[in-house]
Amino acid sequence: MHRLFVSITPDPDIVAAVQPLLQGIDGARWTPPDQWHITLRFVGSANSDRMEELAAVLSTVRFSPFPLDLHGVGTFPAFRADKRMNVLWLGLQENDALDRLIADVEDIVLMTGFAPADRPTYPHLTIARLKDANSADVARWLDNHAEFEGPRWEVRSIELMDSYIHQHETAAHAEYSTICSVPAR
Repeated sequence: MHRLFVSITPDPDIVAAVQPLLQGIDGARWTPPDQWHITLRFVGSANSDRMEELAAVLSTVRFSPFPLDLHGVGTFPAFRADKRMNVLWLGLQENDALDRLIADVEDIVLMTGFAPADRPTYPHLTIARLKDANSADVARWLDNHAEFEGPRWEVRSIELMDSYIHQHETAAHAEYSTICSVPAR
């Protein structure tokens, strides 16, 4: 079985701009830049035939290149000193082209027979997992980077990705592979 999602991969300039932020939280597991992506739609499990069907239909989506801007920081769930956070993320500036693309991808996923999304999409770039992170460090990091503004980049493609989870003694590690890339046109 395949574990599928549709995403945008950030430009190399984004990696260079964000790399200096990946420090200052004891116990954080920083996400390697080669795994960075902005999920447009988590699809879920599918066999190879359904994956190929989704790839074929997804290749029909039409969108023009559009700019994206990183803006702001946060955690999932939202930060509270008495609560464990799971994810540290960088947000995106509101963007009508991105919203339309998310809606188009959702339509395609539904058209190929997958279930509707079980929660709204909140586009973001996950930069760390916080399971064992020090909450005081997380609070300090959020305060220090609250006004974060990343460079603008042009979205020129979306990807259908397959995610495989490797279980290790100390933690799980995801490995991603690109099934297909759909260029803007």
